[in-house]
Amino acid sequence: MNVYSNVDSTEIKSVFSSAELTAPDPKQVGNKAANLWWLAKFGLQVPRWFVIPCETLSSLIGHYHIDIKELIEKSGEANVQEAFAEQLLSQGREMLSSLVQDQLNTCFNTISLFSVRSSAVDEDSKHTSFAGIMESYLFVHREHLVDKVVRCAASAFSEKALAYRRARGIPFLPLRVAVIVQEMIDSEKSGVVFTRDPVSNTHQYVITAGFGVGEGAVSNRVETDTFWLDPATGEVVISQIGTKKTKMSMVANSNAGAVVTPIKAFKTPVLNAEEIRSLFKTIKRIELKFAQPQDIEWAFDTSGTIHLIQTRPITSLPENSAEIVVWDNSNIVESYPGVTTPLTYSFARYVYEHVMKRTAIGLTLNRKAIEENSAIFETLIGYIDGRIYYNLTNWYSMVSLNPTFAKDKTACNRMLGIKKKLAVSTHSVSASYRSYSALLWKFVLRGYYRRRFYRAFDKLYAEYADVDFDSCSLSELYATFKKLEASYIRIWPVTIENDLFLMFFYDLMNRLVKKTSSPDSSHSHPSYLFSDSNKMESLKPVESILNICNMIHGNPSLTTLFSLDDKKVLQGLRENPDFKEVHAAIFNHIKKYGDRTLHELKLETKSMRDDPAILIRLIRHTLSCERTQFSEDNKCQNGGDGGANIPLTIAKRPFKYLISCRLRNLIRESITHRENMRFARTRAYGLVKRIFGAIGLHFCQLSLLDRRDDIFFLAVDEIFSIINGSALNFDLKHTVRSRRKRFLLQKQTPTPPSRLFTRGVAAIARRYAYDALETNTAEQGNNLKGIGCCPGQVSGRARIVRNPDPDLSIDGEILVAEMTDPGWVFLMMRAGGMIVERGSILSHSAIIGREMNIPTIVGVKDATKLITDGSRITLDGTTGEIQWQ
Repeated sequence: MNVYSNVDSTEIKSVFSSAELTAPDPKQVGNKAANLWWLAKFGLQVPRWFVIPCETLSSLIGHYHIDIKELIEKSGEANVQEAFAEQLLSQGREMLSSLVQDQLNTCFNTISLFSVRSSAVDEDSKHTSFAGIMESYLFVHREHLVDKVVRCAASAFSEKALAYRRARGIPFLPLRVAVIVQEMIDSEKSGVVFTRDPVSNTHQYVITAGFGVGEGAVSNRVETDTFWLDPATGEVVISQIGTKKTKMSMVANSNAGAVVTPIKAFKTPVLNAEEIRSLFKTIKRIELKFAQPQDIEWAFDTSGTIHLIQTRPITSLPENSAEIVVWDNSNIVESYPGVTTPLTYSFARYVYEHVMKRTAIGLTLNRKAIEENSAIFETLIGYIDGRIYYNLTNWYSMVSLNPTFAKDKTACNRMLGIKKKLAVSTHSVSASYRSYSALLWKFVLRGYYRRRFYRAFDKLYAEYADVDFDSCSLSELYATFKKLEASYIRIWPVTIENDLFLMFFYDLMNRLVKKTSSPDSSHSHPSYLFSDSNKMESLKPVESILNICNMIHGNPSLTTLFSLDDKKVLQGLRENPDFKEVHAAIFNHIKKYGDRTLHELKLETKSMRDDPAILIRLIRHTLSCERTQFSEDNKCQNGGDGGANIPLTIAKRPFKYLISCRLRNLIRESITHRENMRFARTRAYGLVKRIFGAIGLHFCQLSLLDRRDDIFFLAVDEIFSIINGSALNFDLKHTVRSRRKRFLLQKQTPTPPSRLFTRGVAAIARRYAYDALETNTAEQGNNLKGIGCCPGQVSGRARIVRNPDPDLSIDGEILVAEMTDPGWVFLMMRAGGMIVERGSILSHSAIIGREMNIPTIVGVKDATKLITDGSRITLDGTTGEIQWQ
C-alpha cells in the first residue's frame, strides 16, 4: 500500500514542520520530507525537522522576478547555480530569515547544529533518487541556515542536476524543490540500511555501521562493518568486520561541526547482538509500511535510542528480480574439483535431478506438488566456466516444498556445506501432517531401509563388477546403463535421508553440549562425542595398502623390486612365483577398492582398474613413510563405549545423560552409514566410468571419435541419442574438438569464487563474487583458527597441496589443502596433521582424520594462501588454533 494515497488536499503552508498533525502532500514538500512525517506517524524516532515547500520557494522566485531561463542564457549552465543563489539571497534573505527564525524560536531553541537537505518533488521517487545530485549541508550553525537553504535550493540548477534531469526527461522548470532543515543527532553509532541487497538484488537487509555521527559512515570517512541479515528472522547470515581506528564526533563550537578523531583500534563489531535485533525490528516495520525496497539512514545515540534520519526507495535495482540466481560450490567442489568435462557434469546433473525428486516425493508424500515444480530439480547444479556449482536458489526452493524444513534451512545449509549463508526468497508452505508422518516413518524404519539399500546395491554391483564391458555391444551397454540407472535411483534416496538425520542429530547434540558444558571445557568440543565411530568401509582401502606394505617390509627382494619403475614392478610381480601372494593381494585390492582414487567422481579420472601403476606408486610412497601401521590404537583416544566421553555436567543429570548417549550413538551410526554409502557411490561411479569408456571405444571403431577419451567431452543425452537413433548432431569430432579447446582454456583461467550470482541467462550473464564479503584473515598475522575435528597437538613442516597427485611424497608433514575428497585418504594416512579450507566437523576429511588419529582442522579460510609451504607449523586439533613461523 502507498502511504501517500490518503493525503488530503490542504492549503499550502509557507513552512511545514514535523509537529503537523495532517500528512504533507509530497507534491509540495517532496518525497524525502513526506517520508520523515510518515516515519514519525509509524511511532519511530525521527529528529525534529521543518521543510520549506517548493511552492514557497517558487513564490519567492516569482515575487522577485527571477527568470531562470534568462540566467541560463546569460551565465551558462556551468554558472547558473551560483547566479541564482546570489540573486535570491540579495533579494529574499529577509523573508526567508523570518520563516526560518519563526521555526527555530518555536521548536528548536536548544538545538545548535542542523542538516540542510533537498527534498525535490522528483527526488527519492521510485525511479529517480537524485542521489549525490543535490547539495546537502551538515553541521550547519543557526546563523548560516538561510544561506545554506538557498544554496541547497539553487543546487537544483547545478550543471550535474540539469544533465541528470535532461537524461531522464524531467523538466527543470518550474522549480519543484523543497528544503528540509533537521536537527543533527550526536550519535554513538550510525550507518545505512538497504532492505534489499543493492548489488545482487537478493532479499537481504544490508547494514553498514561505523562509530560516531552518520556522515562518517555514509561518506566512508571512518572504518565500517557490514552485516547481511535474513529478512525473515533477523539472523546475521554474513558479516564483514574490519578494524576500526576512527570515529566522527560532533563538535558544536567548531566551524566544521564534526571532526574525525582516532580511537583505540579494535576488531569487535560496531553493533552488538541486541542493537542488531533492535535495528532489525525497526527495518522490518519500515519495509512493511512503505511496501518497496528502502535505503535508510539511522543513528544510535548514547542512550541506545534509534533515530531515523531519512528513508528513500532504492532506485538502482533491476525490475525483474526473479532472474537472480545464487551459485555456491562450498561442498560440491570436494566431489568435483576444478574444471570438469561435459560428460561428468551431465551425468551428475541427471543423478541430482532424479534422486532428489524421488527423495522429495518420499518425504512430502505429495507427488503432484513435486511434479509441478519439476523445473527446480532440473538445475540443482549448474555448469559455470567448466566448474560445477550448486544452484542455491533452486535448492532452497526445493527445501521449501517440504513444510518440515521450509522454516529452517539449517539442515540444507549443513548438507551443502554452506557457511556463508544467504537469504533466498522462497514461497511459504503450510504445515502438513503427511510430511511430518513421512519423516517419522523413515526414521523409525531407517534400519530396514538401510539394509534394503545395501542388499540391493551389493546384488546389482556383484552382477556387473567383473563384466568386460569392452566386449559388450553398444545396445548391451545402453541397456546395462539404463538398468543400473533405474535400480540405483530407486534405492538412493535413503542416502539423502541418512544425511538429513545426521544433520538433525548433530544440531540437537551440539545445542545440548553447549547448554550444559562450560565454554572452557574440552568436553564441550563436539568431536569428543562421536570420535571412534564404528568401522567404516572408507578405511578398508587404507588397511589393504598397509597390509600389502607389511608383507613387502619383511621381504628384501620385494623391497628391491618396488624401488624400480612401475612397469618393471608389475612385470616382476606377474613373473616371479615367489611374489604371488603380494601379486594376489594387489589385484584383490584393485578388484575391491580400485575405484577409490583422487577425484573419483569425475568420470574422466583414471582408476586403478585403468592404470594399476597408480596403486604401485601409492604402495611405494607408503613404504617410504613412517606411518605404515594401522590398528585400533591409531584411532582417536577420546571415544570409547559407554558414557566416558559425555561431559560431566551432563553425566550428573540422568535424563540429559540418557538423551546425550542416545544422540551420540545415533550420530555415530549415521556417520558410519554415510561413509559406507559414499563408498557405494564410488563403486557405482566406477561401473559408469567403465560403461562410458567402452562406448568411447566403440565410437572410435565406428570413426565417430578419434580417441577413446573423447567420450568425456560429450553429454549423456548426446551419447545415447547416437545409440538409440534420436541424434540431431552426428559431427561428434567437431563438437569434441571445440569442447576440448574450451576445456583447456578454462583450466588456465583463475579459479572462480566459491559463491557468485548471475542475473538473466547464466551462460552469458555477468557474474558477481561474494568472496569479497568475508573478512580478510591476513589481519591475524601468523595465526589462524578453524574447526577442530580430531583432538591432538602436532608440529611439523607445512605441505601446501593445490593439485593432489598419488605421486606426492608426504611423510609426517602437515597437509594444507583447499578441499579434499574421499580419494585423499591415501595422502591423509601419510600426513602428521591436516588443515583444510573447506568442510565442517561432519565432512569426509574430518571423519577420516578422527578415525586415523590425525589432528585435523577444517574451515580455515585462505590457509593455502596465508601459510607458506615448508614453514614450521603447530596445530591444535581440539581448539582449531594454528600458528606458524
